[in-house]
Amino acid sequence: KRLSFLKYLKLLKELTDISRILSLCAEKATDHPEYASFLCEALKICRLPFLQQKTTDEQHFAQEAAEFLSSICYLMRIPDPDVRRCVVEAVQSFFCSGIPPKP
Repeated sequence: KRLSFLKYLKLLKELTDISRILSLCAEKATDHPEYASFLCEALKICRLPFLQQKTTDEQHFAQEAAEFLSSICYLMRIPDPDVRRCVVEAVQSFFCSGIPPKP
């Protein structure tokens, strides 16, 4: 229930917003370990495909997608092993063409 807002942020044009949310949680996770489980749940959602509104969205948001991927990789600095595992799975999902398992 606490991640219900993320189901609305699954469009390519909202990658920057999702990245900002993940970064804020990462900052909190260093002092408050309870944010690590939230990050894992959010990263599992990020493994699912993002939607395009227009056929040109993939081209228009290529730079945002690269920055989003970079921000996800930045989460590797969090010392929690579960967060690191979720980061690796999220990055792998960007390069796999198959449907990822349900989070």
